[in-house]
Amino acid sequence: EGHLVGYVDWWKTFEVGQLNNLAVAGPLRGKGIGRILLKDTLQRMKEAGCETAMLEVRVSNKAAIALYQSEGFQTSHRKPHYYENGEDAWAMIKTL
Repeated sequence: EGHLVGYVDWWKTFEVGQLNNLAVAGPLRGKGIGRILLKDTLQRMKEAGCETAMLEVRVSNKAAIALYQSEGFQTSHRKPHYYENGEDAWAMIKTL
């Protein structure tokens, strides 16, 4: 109906796809849109020649962490004070 339901921002550096942001409109969360966007992005990364996907996620964002883990991402390390409010992030990685 012409409404934005979500978006993804990523870039490629050499063989690495860096997922910068994946967002779904609040009222539409929990309906599988994030998973569709993530799977599509991972496929696009592969097609672009990426061998690895990387991202950072707030340690408090349990839903996003669960989504990423269910799609094969592994926690790499914790990044202290990563966000402006001082919250830590998990760095996550997936071999494509």
